[in-house]
Amino acid sequence: MWVAGADGCRAGWLVVFRSIDGQHHRVRLARSLAHVFTAPEHPKIVAVDIPIGLLQISQRGGRAADRACRKILGRARQSSIFPPPCRAALKAISFLEACDIERAHS
Repeated sequence: MWVAGADGCRAGWLVVFRSIDGQHHRVRLARSLAHVFTAPEHPKIVAVDIPIGLLQISQRGGRAADRACRKILGRARQSSIFPPPCRAALKAISFLEACDIERAHS
């Protein structure tokens, strides 16, 4: 039995498959999230690194969940948690426009 973790990247999804007993792991790129679920390992659980519950307006330090995770991880690992964009920034046509929207909404 396998589980998987997936993180979005330019090529699609970087996926790590791990056997439940921890004895085996495999790493590969998937073109789509659907390909993760239909991979030969047929993972029973897929953890997707993607933000949910986006804020309407950005807040310093991000969402409450982001701040809580940073506190748990401590100084050495808190930079692993970065705030996702606010909803308005997702409608931007370009990265620069998204940055402008973030600045205007924070």
